[in-house]
Amino acid sequence: MKKLILVITLISFSVLACKTNKKDKAIKIEESQDLENRVWQLLSLVNENETIKAKQFQRIPEINFSVSEMKISGNDGCNRMFGKIESIESNRISFGSIGGTKKYCPQTMQLTKAFLKALKLTYNYKISENKLSFFNENNELLLVFE
Repeated sequence: MKKLILVITLISFSVLACKTNKKDKAIKIEESQDLENRVWQLLSLVNENETIKAKQFQRIPEINFSVSEMKISGNDGCNRMFGKIESIESNRISFGSIGGTKKYCPQTMQLTKAFLKALKLTYNYKISENKLSFFNENNELLLVFE
């Protein structure tokens, strides 16, 4: 009898957990729909108080969002990239691991590293006038896309 009660209790908690997770996911998707359905191209990157224009890269970095799958894809200025959205709610976003191809681009390798570092430091974002801006925890500008 105790085992039956335990099993019923566990199943009840599992069902409740699934319902809560779906609701939370729906809220995340609704709040972040402006990120999806377009390719965001880098305009500028701020690295150690220096603003770097996208045209300095071998090719312009791009990022695409699939919030429903909690994934990103695009290119880092040299290589194709893909990764996870670790969390997203309201105007906050953080990225998990980011992987990519390993093509060698000697003239822009440092810029590519700075771009990926900025993504990892991203804490929140803002969309205004068709521009997407990423900021760190201190609300310092890291990346601007259009």
